[in-house]
Amino acid sequence: MLASAKDLAVGAEFPGKSYLLSGYELYNDTGEKNHFGNGWAVEVSSDGKNWTTIEQRVAGVLGIQKYSFAEPILASFVRMRLTELPFGAGWDVWWLKFLGHKVECK
Repeated sequence: MLASAKDLAVGAEFPGKSYLLSGYELYNDTGEKNHFGNGWAVEVSSDGKNWTTIEQRVAGVLGIQKYSFAEPILASFVRMRLTELPFGAGWDVWWLKFLGHKVECK
């Protein structure tokens, strides 16, 4: 994925379901040090319209990085939003995996 606009987001939605999220893995090994995000926020939502920031990072690192949330977060939507533009021409994310499990709602 290549992007150049600030505040671009990548994420997942689980319509009609909720997940208890414990963290995420981010693979940033693009071979281009100038293409990984210099800052991002992880945000969650129950409706896909109203978002809550649960984590902010200010520096990207090449390679596979695993991040854990201080506490598990219940969400139906989750996204990683770019907050600080990369030094290069765009934002490369090779893959992003949110970690957690589905919660049965009654």
